[in-house]
Amino acid sequence: MNKNRLKQYISRLYRFLPSFYDPNSLRILLYHSINSTNISNDLWSLELQKFQSHLDYLMESDFDIYAASDLKNFIPKHGIVITFDDGLKNNYEVAAPELISRKMPFTIFVIGEFIKKSKNNYLTKEMLRELSQSKYVTIGSHSFTHKRLDECSPKQLKYEIYSSKVYLEDLLGMEVDLFSYPFGAHNNLTNKELKNA
Repeated sequence: MNKNRLKQYISRLYRFLPSFYDPNSLRILLYHSINSTNISNDLWSLELQKFQSHLDYLMESDFDIYAASDLKNFIPKHGIVITFDDGLKNNYEVAAPELISRKMPFTIFVIGEFIKKSKNNYLTKEMLRELSQSKYVTIGSHSFTHKRLDECSPKQLKYEIYSSKVYLEDLLGMEVDLFSYPFGAHNNLTNKELKNA
């Protein structure tokens, strides 16, 4: 099954799930990669033109757009939160200019080790610092090495959570108190450890 057919299938599936289809609920839009070349077979990559159409639709529909950090203080009954997982370089090069020009807040959840080791195709330290200075951007942690947290030992779990937090806070000179679970995987121990972080 090709990427486009799979995305169409998933979109149709959501229409049958009322909590996903309620237009008056709070929605968190999770992106990974925005591809400016429009040539990608990566399931987690969205073509720039489609991303622009998403943003234009949100603006035309007059949705309230919230920063993920806003959710620490209150949970609105409806609206949109825009997030990116992993911290790919095209979040800076392609997505950020589109969002910032529209004055839309967004959050990028980065993998600490990928930034520290300057992993290819991921944000550089300089890009991350620049993004963190924008009033429209919030930086969060996506763990240190991108392991499934529900499969980590207690020692590994602490390493994944605290190493990323400390590294990013030292790099950016600001508190990093938002976290996105790698693969969406978590359990009671993970949740407890994050509350203590």
